[in-house]
Amino acid sequence: MPKKNNTGPRNKFEQSGYDQLKKAKVSFDYEKYKLPYTLSKQYVPDFTIRIGGHNYRYIEYKGYMRAVDQVKMKAVKKTNPDADIRFVFQDASKKIRKGAKLTYGEWALKYGFPFAEKIIPKSWLS
Repeated sequence: MPKKNNTGPRNKFEQSGYDQLKKAKVSFDYEKYKLPYTLSKQYVPDFTIRIGGHNYRYIEYKGYMRAVDQVKMKAVKKTNPDADIRFVFQDASKKIRKGAKLTYGEWALKYGFPFAEKIIPKSWLS
């Protein structure tokens, strides 16, 4: 019978593979190893400001930030550590999700994104 925890197969199909390997007396592990992978995607910022030569500032407007957006922006930052990416939140004091401790502004600070609320600060324009 499939187990409902991480110590064994979680469904009947996986259980059939587990049983086959056991019967064949093969040395194996179930869900023991983690292999990293990267998805190749592209981020398109809402606004791009040229701040001199080949230097750009990317501005992202967010009224609502879904979990998938949070993951995406962390990946964009990791892949492009020198990119100047900033957020303008509709409400920076809003919780990042229901029941969360972090606000949008706190999330931005935690992951190294400058942020503002409602409008682009004049200091960001040059």
